[in-house]
Amino acid sequence: MAGIEKPLRECEKALRDTVAQLERLVLDMSASKSFSFAENMKDVRWPFRQEEVRMVLGQIERLKSLVSLAFQTSLIEFVEKAHDELMAVGLNVARIGSAVSAIEADQRAYMVKTESFHVDLQALGWTLRDSANSITKIEHAVATIDRNQQGRALQAVLKWLAPLDFSGKHSAAFEKHAPGTGEWFLGHPKFLAWQQGEYQVLWCPGGPGVGKSVMASAVVHRLQERISDDMAVLYIYFDYTIKYTVTQLLEVLLSQLMRRREVSIMESLQSCIASNRRPTIDELIDILKVEAETFIRVFVVIDALDEIEIQIWAPLLGRLHTLSRISLLATSRDTGEIAFELRPDQRLDVMADKGDIQKYIRERLSNSTGTLKRLLDANALLHEEVVARVTENAAGMFLLTQLHMNSLEKSARITDLRRALAELPGDLKTTYDETIGRIGDEDKPLAYHIFSWLMHAARPMTIHDLQYALAVEEGMTAIDADNLYDEGYLMSICVGLVVLHDSETINIH
Repeated sequence: MAGIEKPLRECEKALRDTVAQLERLVLDMSASKSFSFAENMKDVRWPFRQEEVRMVLGQIERLKSLVSLAFQTSLIEFVEKAHDELMAVGLNVARIGSAVSAIEADQRAYMVKTESFHVDLQALGWTLRDSANSITKIEHAVATIDRNQQGRALQAVLKWLAPLDFSGKHSAAFEKHAPGTGEWFLGHPKFLAWQQGEYQVLWCPGGPGVGKSVMASAVVHRLQERISDDMAVLYIYFDYTIKYTVTQLLEVLLSQLMRRREVSIMESLQSCIASNRRPTIDELIDILKVEAETFIRVFVVIDALDEIEIQIWAPLLGRLHTLSRISLLATSRDTGEIAFELRPDQRLDVMADKGDIQKYIRERLSNSTGTLKRLLDANALLHEEVVARVTENAAGMFLLTQLHMNSLEKSARITDLRRALAELPGDLKTTYDETIGRIGDEDKPLAYHIFSWLMHAARPMTIHDLQYALAVEEGMTAIDADNLYDEGYLMSICVGLVVLHDSETINIH
């Protein structure tokens, strides 16, 4: 626009001159004394000469042309500049578009890579999960192998340490325990006080056949049910047919304790195991003393002290007395010798409670089979008659009750059952005599042979042991399988005096 400034100034000057002349004319008219428009118009003269007008008009025309040309030139320059700027903008837009396209391409590539990475990450996650599962399975397998190896190692150590095992005797005794019986003993204040640790030694004497072994098994079972992990229950069931040593009995107690704290005890025995020598009494006591300290309390239940020599059980109990946190319960017959040597803190006699005897009889009747069950089902009153008569003639002994129930099972008619009830003996000797009298004459030699084997065996016999023992005959050099007696036949000819436990171990009443 700079090219049109001069023409515009010239045009402005010409216009100002014209305006000035017209203003003078107006002033002249205003100065006239006459206010008549017609008279004033007579005196008005055009202030411009024709030549001046033409010159002004020409000047204006030139200025118009210059202005128009200047505008056109400026417009062209503006358009060209705008065009250049638009071209620059276009280039910038193109560059921006290219950049955006590149960004979009990069973004698409990034999305593809992200998706691929996500897929890879997901696959990695699955792989890690699979690996974790595999590792867990491997850990479980290794742990199982370790447990199996430790279990096999433990069993090997237990077998080496204590070949003698009282678990079968405990199971056999507890099998005779009728549900609900013995609660008078297990709830007695003296027993509960001993269980709480108020005193160390509880002596539980009782007469023959009152159920001392069954009560001992009930005590073990109750303690095992209710103790915490920081307590242990150990037990011994003596049998007069077996010879024991103090070392053997300490080994048994230690082997039972190993089932609660196997690692530390096995480490303590490493030197003995490595040299394949038996631990001494002092070593066993030292280990028991250390291990007993890791428990709040260790319960030791010993049944039938009277069935072994005092030279065995007295040193054993003397050693156990030196251990802290030991609570000892012992059953036996009531003898002054045991009372003197045992030095109990309290005494709680075991007796055959009348209510327990009746519960036992009802349990036997409810589980009866064969002829006796059919006879009782046919006569409901007979059921209570059996309970009353057997209880009356039990003489406060579970053993006598059991023998009476065994004899009643041989009844074939209600008449036979009533006759047997009427003739039930009231003492153990007569009951044994009558029971043995029921053995047939032809079966007596074999029955006595069975009794001899069971009474003089060095360890509890299984039914298979007995079968093979009875199969031996003078002059034989090998056992003939055809010479084995049938299990059921052997049990039947003993008329209930021989009992089979766990389908394997047999005991004689």
